[in-house]
Amino acid sequence: MAKQRVAERPPVQSPSEFAVEAETRAGQLAHNDVSKAIGQHDFTGDTGARSAATDAYTEAFTKEYVQQREAGQPAQAASKAARKLASAEARRVGLERAIEVARQRGRADAESGRAFKDDADLDPATRAAKQNYENGTQGQTGKTLAPQLAGKSLAEITSILDAEAAAGHCVKSSPPLANGKPQLAYDFPDGTSVRVKPRGDTKTTDPMYSIEVLQHPGQRAMNQDGVAVKLGRDGTAVPKGPRDVKNPYKQKTRPKQFEAYLGEVMRQGHLRTTEPPTESP
Repeated sequence: MAKQRVAERPPVQSPSEFAVEAETRAGQLAHNDVSKAIGQHDFTGDTGARSAATDAYTEAFTKEYVQQREAGQPAQAASKAARKLASAEARRVGLERAIEVARQRGRADAESGRAFKDDADLDPATRAAKQNYENGTQGQTGKTLAPQLAGKSLAEITSILDAEAAAGHCVKSSPPLANGKPQLAYDFPDGTSVRVKPRGDTKTTDPMYSIEVLQHPGQRAMNQDGVAVKLGRDGTAVPKGPRDVKNPYKQKTRPKQFEAYLGEVMRQGHLRTTEPPTESP
């Protein structure tokens, strides 16, 4: 009677062998997958963005591939699952780096004045007041106050401004914000207006303030339409709102960078006091 042949089982691979497989496959796939994951972003100035996304891809791919193989999945199925997870991780890292690039660009442009639309594209009254401020003929009190108020607490800021009002240098009033939150306004004859918001605005509950140059000195701005520009901590003019911003990112193609750039420019004119924040900035 003939003996039956016993089928040979394939050799069992070790976790280290799975890791070698994973690294080989990741190396073959990473370039194209990472390019697809981060290709739509602008990384100007961040020379390490692609490398960081590739490292994240490789690490995620390797970990998932090994787990899949140890669970008994064939190589093709393990690779498919690992590739999907790794691409998502590369997208996450790429987006984080891209957002930071946009924030840094927004901050730098606000500080240098490049965040504004071209003068020809600004509202005529805004354009005139901005030019007057830059020429030193309007809103110069704001330029003086900006560095004095920077880095101060709510109590210190109101003390400085109350002293100005007591000396007759400005008119103090308490017009509430549109949402009913309290506000203190200090209006100076040269077109400077400082608004202090003890309980924040519509986006935060943290104390904040803004220094503004009005379009028409002597006329109190009942809303933002009467404001020409806001001032940063050092007295640099910054856009009062989104419609005056020259955003280098297209909202349709790079929406996250568009939002990050705009948010950073707006933050330069909506200033926080030194009280500890109660929510994320």
